[in-house]
Amino acid sequence: MTNTMIDPQSYQRLTFARRGRMIEVVLAQVETSNAVDGQMHTELARVFEELAADSQSDIIIISGAGGVFSSGSDPAWLKRVAEGAEPPPSAEDAKRIVYGLINLPKPIIAKVRGPCIGLAAIMVLLCDAVFADRSAQFADPHVRAGLAAGNGGAIVWPLIVGPVNAKRLLLSGDAIGAGEAQRLGLVSDLIDAGQLDSAVDAYAMRLAGGALTAIRNTKDVVNMHLRHWADQILDKGLGAQLSNIDTADHREAVIAFFEKRAPKFTGS
Repeated sequence: MTNTMIDPQSYQRLTFARRGRMIEVVLAQVETSNAVDGQMHTELARVFEELAADSQSDIIIISGAGGVFSSGSDPAWLKRVAEGAEPPPSAEDAKRIVYGLINLPKPIIAKVRGPCIGLAAIMVLLCDAVFADRSAQFADPHVRAGLAAGNGGAIVWPLIVGPVNAKRLLLSGDAIGAGEAQRLGLVSDLIDAGQLDSAVDAYAMRLAGGALTAIRNTKDVVNMHLRHWADQILDKGLGAQLSNIDTADHREAVIAFFEKRAPKFTGS
């Protein structure tokens, strides 16, 4: 087997911690509550492929620094994109994030504290287990930014909570707390405050000591459901989302955020 290890120095927005054959990937942009900007989006597009090739790990954990998983998209990044100062996220990178998680052969466990918003929520829901403490909140508020929820949310939310509940949440962009998220099936394990790290580590070690080939094969078969729907939906969803970047409603959402007022959408 080739001795391949992920290079932490090649990342600016993510950090890595190894414990035995486990590796924890941390969204680490604390000053913006781990908001996703262009740099983080680019790094997320490759990290899951590189984790798959990492020969020194069998179990992956993903979390956020500073007691927050991620506050969603960085408004300053959205403003730069809307003004043409920075290119929008590429559809290819968005697809690499979704398929990188679906095709990652190693079990990946999400460890969620605080807000888990937008792309972060999509990534978490593509993980194999979701451990959250009672501070966790989940939302996909793309529509509140005048964007279609096309970069994976339209795939994974309906599969977990059903089409009716998914539309109720995706069409409003409303956030739900950890208890409601567990009731709907978004959270596999709801953990009391102060116990999240130990609960995740215990489960990760249990998997690490298991029949890893059988575990990986089981994950691959179960993820055929996700792969099928990603193949059917993702291109259309990304096309819809990226086309919305040029709309008046998206520009209004960005302007309203910085003017600290409610947006006045016109449907255009």
